Amino acid sequence: MITIKHNIDETQFKHLWAKYVKNHNILHHCASCVLGTYSKKFSGAWNKDLLSQPVLEMDEVEDGLYKAIYFCGVFKKGFPKNNYPHNLHFIVIPEEGRSDVFDFENWHVEIEGGYLSTIPTEEQLDDRFFKEPYTAHHYTCRIFRWMIGFFHPELLKK
Repeated sequence: MITIKHNIDETQFKHLWAKYVKNHNILHHCASCVLGTYSKKFSGAWNKDLLSQPVLEMDEVEDGLYKAIYFCGVFKKGFPKNNYPHNLHFIVIPEEGRSDVFDFENWHVEIEGGYLSTIPTEEQLDDRFFKEPYTAHHYTCRIFRWMIGFFHPELLKK
């Protein structure tokens, strides 16, 4: 089971969510490209007191029934034009006995029972993702780029 210790303040985010990723849809971007169950624990909509819960056991989906947990936060300040660089994205791959640390701006997360997965850059994506049916909404989306790198690493440039 993945456990996170965090200092994330849900009031700083317009949208804050985590999803237990089971599969993907290569035609979509944002949360629609990763298929799975949303967490109610790590959620700005469901959990209005996340900051006072600095340790979360991510046990809402049984171990072995998901491949990763994608954590995303759309920062309020500057929304919708200037918040992109401040949006929170980290992905944890479950693995018993592993641990990792994620630091981004003011946010600090300590992970037990898993490790961080990387998000490819736009430059790493295959050229097919820069023409129809794909748009800038796809290739600029960190969730989409992670999904491609995780589920289709052969579609990244070497």
